[in-house]
Amino acid sequence: MLQPLPIPHRVWEDISMDFITHLPASAGKTIIWVVVDRLSKSAHFVGLPSKVFAASLVIVFSTEIYRLHGMSKSTVSDCDKLFLSHSWQELFKLSGTMLAFSSIPPAERRANRSLKSGVGDVSALFC
Repeated sequence: MLQPLPIPHRVWEDISMDFITHLPASAGKTIIWVVVDRLSKSAHFVGLPSKVFAASLVIVFSTEIYRLHGMSKSTVSDCDKLFLSHSWQELFKLSGTMLAFSSIPPAERRANRSLKSGVGDVSALFC
């Protein structure tokens, strides 16, 4: 039976992540990485090149998310190969962050809502 995610108690303590892919190239970037705070629903949209590696994603996470908000207690994402990598797993293991993989629609709706609402805003920047 499906279980809802617990309600976060602090902003940026629990996050969801996903990618918007197959976008027209702009400044060499064709992917937007969306990181959403599950409590406030605020999000970061980070442009990435079409060939992104897990180790470089860890660095981007450090400079774009951790630098501003610290390390989350839990992270929900789909089973993208980047999130399954050793680099990514090691980051969360060392920080004590619970990394949960989900393809359950309710868990992804928050990120997808931000994706849909943010695509128009972000695409306006690229056009």
